[in-house]
Amino acid sequence: MATDSVNRQRRRLLQGMCGGIVASAVPAQLFAEQAAPLLPGILLSACDDRQGRHYIASVLPDGRLGFQIPVPLRAHDSCATPDRSRALFFARRPGHHLYVVDLHAGRLQQTIDAAAGRHFYGHGVISGDGQWLFASEQIFATGQGIIGIYRLTDPIKREGEIPSHGMDPHELQWLSDGETLVIANGGIRTHPAQNREILNPDTMQPALTYVRVRDGALLESHQPPHHHMSLHHLDVAPSNQVIVGVQYHGALTDAVALVGSHRQGSAPQWWQGDELSQLRMQQYTASVAVDRLGEKAVVSCPRGNLIAEWDMQSGRLLQLLTLRDGAGLNRQWQQDGWIGTNGEGEVVRIGHHPTGSLLQSLGHYPLRWDNHATLI
Repeated sequence: MATDSVNRQRRRLLQGMCGGIVASAVPAQLFAEQAAPLLPGILLSACDDRQGRHYIASVLPDGRLGFQIPVPLRAHDSCATPDRSRALFFARRPGHHLYVVDLHAGRLQQTIDAAAGRHFYGHGVISGDGQWLFASEQIFATGQGIIGIYRLTDPIKREGEIPSHGMDPHELQWLSDGETLVIANGGIRTHPAQNREILNPDTMQPALTYVRVRDGALLESHQPPHHHMSLHHLDVAPSNQVIVGVQYHGALTDAVALVGSHRQGSAPQWWQGDELSQLRMQQYTASVAVDRLGEKAVVSCPRGNLIAEWDMQSGRLLQLLTLRDGAGLNRQWQQDGWIGTNGEGEVVRIGHHPTGSLLQSLGHYPLRWDNHATLI
């Protein structure tokens, strides 16, 4: 009976909360005083300095560093409220902090500790109405993946959780209905006391899951062909086509797909390049970003020092672009192409060209950018 009561309370919370959620992809707004900005908005990213100290930082449209705030734990991904008043940075797994930045003042506004017995997995998304945050987390006593639910008041408060319907949830994104989350569950069992050690190498259960946030219901779940194909990162096109990246925990010479495509109601498609290209990717992908038209996707492969570009309709590998320790990727909202970062402090533009996409360096910074970047 106690469990039924908790479930009823959770359903009431989610139904009331999600009634006004509408998916919102807010285009970056150019500052009026900048006629020709270097970046199409503000770039957010976690980073380290050369001494290994951790920061959360921003790069302004004119290329200058904005805030650079020291934090005790290494952060991973970030997101911002639709009104661009606050940014949230998530500690890298198994991390216990969520950092809230006042974007107007450029200062740390709040540090949120993970709930008892939980830790963060480095990712989260905000509802279209700007009222709710959904963060990927784990119950480390059981290994169960959950999505923590936070009300974006001041200060931000945790209000509940729903299951991710998988183990090791990482990146999650909205579908266009504004109430369905697609989640990359890596399938790896870890425990904070053992840092990032894989505790279940033989029984990993990666899965791409679709979850309805108003009641936490599982809508679909799809497993990759091999249990060592850990799913960590993804992006969603305007058409709801999902592109997911793989981190493979088998031999470097195994012939496995490192990128997948999925649409609800169908079977996943797993993409592979030629043998040499696959070997160059080193069985590891990081950031994933589709372009604004949903025609092409780029995937960073930091161990292979490259960016892989794919055709989203055919699943064909178009080209490999060399970028040492390629890290964060994010689509440009007002033109084709992407903005990227790397672990050597570089910010680049990846632009379409009749002969193929080209990399253009936009600047170097005395920082090591983490594997994700957010444009607002």
